[in-house]
Amino acid sequence: MVKTAPPKYHHKSSHLDGQCGCGPCCSPSWLQWIRWPPIIVIYLLIVGLVMFLNNFYFGSVLSTIERRFGLSSSQSGLLTVIDNLTSMVVVVFISYLAERTSRPIVFALSILSVMVGNICITLPHFLSDPLDVDALRAGQLVSG
Repeated sequence: MVKTAPPKYHHKSSHLDGQCGCGPCCSPSWLQWIRWPPIIVIYLLIVGLVMFLNNFYFGSVLSTIERRFGLSSSQSGLLTVIDNLTSMVVVVFISYLAERTSRPIVFALSILSVMVGNICITLPHFLSDPLDVDALRAGQLVSG
């Protein structure tokens, strides 16, 4: 029988792999039900739904963003390409981290990155001047 070596980048278990919480001093027993695999699947489904809704929202408001901020169609197309490329780069980076570090930490960081991305995509609506709907209907560009 041939002995095989353990995987090269196998992460040995630590207190972060065995407990749910923020380190050894903040892992209350009432929080440990989150480690149950069906709950993790539900979290993944919710995150996937939020990401789908984010992509749907971005695609549906792209023409409004064009008119409101005076962008050409090539500039708005560039926004879409940047959005897709950013997603691909983040997936590769998170996959790399998940292979070499604690997966629960990577999972939490990826959810935080989705949250930050969703906040960033709404910032123009909160930071710009209110939209003049009458000017938008008349076909005039409204600067933000």
